[in-house]
Amino acid sequence: MSQPVQWVEIPHPGGSQRGYLALPEAGPVSGMSHPGVTHPGVVVIQEIFGVNEHIQSVARRLAQAGYVALAPDMFWRVEPGFTAGYTPDTMEKCRGRIAATPLETHREDLSRALAWLGRHPAVAGKKVGLMGFCWGGLMTYLTAQTKAGVGGQDSPQAVPHAAAAFYGRRTDEFIAQADQIRCPIQFHFGEQDPIIPPAAIEVVRQALPRMAQAQLFTYPQAGHGFHCDARADYHPPSAALAWQRTLDLFSRHLR
Repeated sequence: MSQPVQWVEIPHPGGSQRGYLALPEAGPVSGMSHPGVTHPGVVVIQEIFGVNEHIQSVARRLAQAGYVALAPDMFWRVEPGFTAGYTPDTMEKCRGRIAATPLETHREDLSRALAWLGRHPAVAGKKVGLMGFCWGGLMTYLTAQTKAGVGGQDSPQAVPHAAAAFYGRRTDEFIAQADQIRCPIQFHFGEQDPIIPPAAIEVVRQALPRMAQAQLFTYPQAGHGFHCDARADYHPPSAALAWQRTLDLFSRHLR
């Protein structure tokens, strides 16, 4: 058995966005071809550190669970292929690269990635979900909103059918847009997170009734980045529980 992975190009007006694509195991595989076999898809949104080994590993784990996973390079407009480690001296550099592109442009890029994945032969129109971490958690929330998408109109493939946002910093600042969430969505926060205070989490919790099938989970012993095994805040029990909850969400709404 083999799990095919490769870098792909997602076309955009004026350029193309690289993405890391992982497909489920399919026995003997000729290239990336899975004739007659299709699976739901999931777009994985990076942290500010790029599509690094951790984000690639998330895509591979999703593929092992039976999803076609795509992790698009969100730095492609500024410094394509840039990745960094989880060290304090890289924080400002990474934040600067993310901030160089407007949030709405990032959202449009993700809408295009969702549409591209929905058209991929291994997905072929099946449902597509979305998950992201830290900055990617915020972008998960923003991209899950139903509004005019690419081409000036809503598309079933331009917005996700389910979404999981892990420790999305600044989500509370955009809570006025909560009533635009039309797909089932989960939020995962660590109660020991020094970056996302309890008051910010409570703002999101209070807005849950305004969203469609929204759930919020907190993890008492977890800090920021608790799902990432490359970070100091990695907390295996919380990571395992959040991962299973996310798989349950995708199983209910993507399959």
